[in-house]
Amino acid sequence: MIIKDFQERIEVYLMKLEIELLSDDNRKVLDLTGEYFKQFPQNAGVYLLREEGKICFTSETNNLQSKIHELIDTKKHELRRRIGKDKFSHKEDYKEASKNRNYPSWLEKEINRLLVDNFEISILEVKLGRKELEERIKFKYKPRYNLILLPSKNNKISKEKSYSVEEIRKTKPKAYAKWTKKEDDKLLKLDKDGKTSKELAEIFERGQGAITSRLKKLKELNDKINA
Repeated sequence: MIIKDFQERIEVYLMKLEIELLSDDNRKVLDLTGEYFKQFPQNAGVYLLREEGKICFTSETNNLQSKIHELIDTKKHELRRRIGKDKFSHKEDYKEASKNRNYPSWLEKEINRLLVDNFEISILEVKLGRKELEERIKFKYKPRYNLILLPSKNNKISKEKSYSVEEIRKTKPKAYAKWTKKEDDKLLKLDKDGKTSKELAEIFERGQGAITSRLKKLKELNDKINA
């Protein structure tokens, strides 16, 4: 009875942490500039990323600011290596990155652009149970970049199915394409006119998550300009 009560308390505690971490109010558009990272605390916690609105990666850390700052460095952050492998390993000039080697410069630039244009980040300071929270998120949401294995001494390159940009563009022709100023202006206008995210996705030939993320980014930029 005591053990069951203790387990229930743990479940309630982790559920509250999960709800707070996944809250829409806790979502920030991703940027890779130096000043951007200063907003994050230098405390332990859990962070997760969404790609076009869908949870795609999570991890716990003893220093949120330091770990998130590593998103600019392929050798330091596994997510960059997993994105490169997932989206570009079919390219003829693709070369595997590692903890000791970056991707070719063209791919480093592409990963930077994808992160800024398509990803959002959420963080939560957690003093107790951060590993349990990370595993809970992985189990419930199966973040795709957490599932992609990277080469190591103990495993060969994963056979996990990858989703290249070309493959995704068979159904969404403009997926992951760079947004133009003309498209941004049109997107804001149509959103103001009351178009739904589904309608906008069809118009711009992108995923609904991409539309939502782009609108959030544009509105945040406008708020900064008008502040």
